[in-house]
This record gives sequence, C-alpha cells and structure tokens, in this order.
Amino acid sequence: MSPYSIPPLIGAIFSILIGFFVLSKNRHSQNNLSFFFFCLSVFVWLFGYTIVYSTQDATLALFFCRVACAGACFTAPAFYHFSVSFLDLKKERRFVLLAYLTMGLIASFSLVSPYFLSGTWRYYWGYYSKAGLLHPIYLVIFFGMFGRGFYLLSKEIIKGGHTRTRKLQLQYVFIAYVIALMGAIDYIPKYGVEFYPFGFTLEILFLFIVAYAILRYRLLDINVVMTRMALFAVVYIPLLVLPVFAGKLLQSILASHLGANWWVVPMGLEAIFAVVGLASYKYVQQRAENRLLAEQRRYQQLLVAAAEDMLKILDLQKLLRRIVGIVVRHVKLTFAVLYLQERDGEPYELKVSRGQKVELVDSFDSDNALIHYLWAAEGPVVAEELRRSIQEGHDRRFAKLSDRLSYMKAAVVIPSFLKTRLIGFMVLGQKISGQMFTQDDLSTFSSLAHQVAIAIQNARFHRKGVNLGKLEAADEQLSAIGHEMGNVLHIGVVQVGVLCSNLEGSLAVPPKEKLVEN
Repeated sequence: MSPYSIPPLIGAIFSILIGFFVLSKNRHSQNNLSFFFFCLSVFVWLFGYTIVYSTQDATLALFFCRVACAGACFTAPAFYHFSVSFLDLKKERRFVLLAYLTMGLIASFSLVSPYFLSGTWRYYWGYYSKAGLLHPIYLVIFFGMFGRGFYLLSKEIIKGGHTRTRKLQLQYVFIAYVIALMGAIDYIPKYGVEFYPFGFTLEILFLFIVAYAILRYRLLDINVVMTRMALFAVVYIPLLVLPVFAGKLLQSILASHLGANWWVVPMGLEAIFAVVGLASYKYVQQRAENRLLAEQRRYQQLLVAAAEDMLKILDLQKLLRRIVGIVVRHVKLTFAVLYLQERDGEPYELKVSRGQKVELVDSFDSDNALIHYLWAAEGPVVAEELRRSIQEGHDRRFAKLSDRLSYMKAAVVIPSFLKTRLIGFMVLGQKISGQMFTQDDLSTFSSLAHQVAIAIQNARFHRKGVNLGKLEAADEQLSAIGHEMGNVLHIGVVQVGVLCSNLEGSLAVPPKEKLVEN
C-alpha cells in the first residue's frame, strides 16, 4: 500500500460512516437522504483512488479510475438534491430526478468510453485519471448542477425574513458550498498538471459542516464555525498531507535503506500525525473558543453559583423572584416567566415574570400539549427546533403548541422535575444580543432547573412548618421498616397467589374482563 493512498482512504471511511450516521437519525428526511447520497458518492470516489494510488498495474489503475470518476459524478446531483430539500422547493423537485439520470448516463459512459477518460497519467504518487475529449462537457454539466444549487441557496439568503436559527443554517450550508466547490481543484491533475490532489480534504470539511447543520438546530455562533474551520485547515490538514510530500522527497533515501518497504516510514508518520494533529486541533480550538465565548462562559458560571445559593432562601415568593431575576439579568434575556403547580392535577399558574411585556398565558392545564411535550422531552424545549420539526413532517400534533410559543415570543422552555413530578417550568425569551442558545446553555439551564425544583420544595416545606431534619430521619426509618415488612408481605403475596390459583381451578372464576362487563 502506498502512503499516498492513506489520506483518501481515511476520507473514504469517514464519509461513509458520517453518511450512515446522519441517515440513521432520520431515514425519512430528504435532507438526510440526499446527504447520504453525497457521502456515498464521495466514498466511491475516494476508495477508488485509494486502490489506484496503491497499484502498479496500469490496467487495474484505469479500471478503478473509471469507478472513482463515476462515483464523483453523482456528487453534483446529490448536492443539488440536498439544496432543493434543504430549502423545501417543491417546484424544483421535478428536476432532481433529471439531474440523477443525466449524471447516471455520463457515469455509465465514463466506465466504458475513452471520450470521458482516455487513460491514466503516471505521477509521482501513482496513477491518476486522464481527461478525454468530452470531459469538458461533463465539467460544464457538473458545475451547472452545483451552480444551480448555489444560486437557489443565495436567493434564499438574500430574500431574508428568516429566524435566527434558520439564518445560521443557511450561512452554514453556504460556507459548505464554497468549500466544496474549492475541492474541484482535484480536476486539474486530470489535464496533465502534476500536483497531489488534496481537494478531497475540503469535501470532508464540507461533510463536517453540513452534518452539523442537519443534526443540530442549536447552532454555534457563525464566528465559532469560521474559527473551527480555519483552525482545522491550518492545524490538521497540513499534518495529514505533510507525510505524503515527505515520502516523495525522501523516497530515494528511504528506499536505499529499507528497499521496497520504504513506504512504512511515511505511513507511520501519517498515523502519528493524525493523532498529534487531532490533539493539537482540540487544544487550539478550546483556547480560541474560550476567547470567543468568554461572555457565555461567564454567565454560565454565575448561574451555577446562583443555583447553590437558592437552597438557602426559604421564602417561596422571594425565591421565585430571585430565580427569574437572576436568569434575566445574567443571561441578558428579553424576558423570563416562571409557571408553578401547587398540587398534582392542578394547573401550572404564572407566578413571576421579568423583562419585556409580552402576551402571556395565565395558566396551563395539566393536560395541556406543552405539559405533555415537556414530559416527552424530559429536558429543555427549543421553540425553533419544534417549529422546524413540524415543518419537516414530524410532531404535527404539536402545531398549535408551536403557534402558542410563537405567540408568547418564547425561545426556550425549561422544565423543573422533582424525581418523577413536573413541578413547574420557565419560559425564556431570546437573548438581547440576538445570539443563539447553545448546547452548553441548555445544559446549564437543566442543572439550574433541578436545583430550582429542590429549592422550591424546600421553601414549601418551610412554609408548611415541616422540620426537614426530622422529615429526613423519618424517611430513613420508614425505608428500614419497609424493607423488613417487604419480606413478610412477599411471603403473604405468594401464599395468596397460590390460593387464588386453586380457587380459579375449582370454582371456575370468570375472567376479569367478564366481571367488569357484568
């Protein structure tokens, strides 16, 4: 195996794994399906060239060059397919099948005809496909499909009027488009220009970005995305490509000492650099994001500290005002509202609100759709996520709930569970800065909500005059007694079960369903 074949092999494995991962998340989504088709095309393309770079057989190299190019053909219609599904352009869908059929026809010709691929070049890294007479026509069609998708996306961005999350998604995919188009540099060696085709690394970066945009609605700030991409390009990609060029420069020296096994050194460097590059990238990324997200880290730490202090507040109304005030002040929200349930089965009533005046609901019945959704989610509910899920055909039964959250201008709903009981929830507005709620934000809110539930229960006990110390001791005693009684009850239950079985056999007791009917 040639060391030059390692980078495309890594890319091929990664592309097919991420493709199956995204598809497994939602097999019925056109976004996920079209993205999988793109990943599959990239896999065939890169795996084909992995074999081409590794073989010394010109005939075998030409065959897999044709296979690789046939796979690369389908990246364009898959790209166009993803654009249409991502933008939900129903009128454009009729052209998707035509795009696949067109490229399928070209791919079929490229497998057998010398007019698309006329042979192979012999470069320092191995064989590479040679463009045929009709290959420029293929490039026009290929870039035409990419260009159409790019145009549709640009048109949608210019139109405006999107929510913050949707706007970020469009920005993500737009950046991914630009990066993917830059990967077309790999077509240049087909025309006799000798340089190692590294454009596939940009396609892998494209997969990272689009997969993130598909799987996550709570997107990072676009500045963070750009920083990650720049760091990946500066730190990781050179470390993967460097052993390839080192192998070329030192091939004669290595061959004089190691003979035919000279490739072991660059291959070993590739493996070492892959691990070192990943560690270096993670370290630099963490440092850079700590600077970019300094404000976010600050208020998250303040919320964690405030949660611990809440347990000391025994006045319930003071506690509720403190909870909402802290969240609005530290996170800098447009508003925050706290709903609380006094007893099981009773409505969740509005207790405290802070911030801008918005149209609020005074109470939610325990059978309300929002309550059911909070139970099902068992965590924070992001209004934009729910809205997008409904638009994609999921959770349609919660369409009215989504409208209600929009009416309230709610961004996030944070439930407070105490063991298995939902005692209340907070409705949060958008950040004044316009920034998104990140996964770290929601994790912090979840921890805060748990502490809030304990603090509220603590204050309620205090209001009722319950001695918590005695209550805890009594609970321990009851647990011990229950354990002993459990042994006795278990024996009794077994004996009663045997007696019932005997009675059923001898008296022919009718089934329970019949008794209920009677």
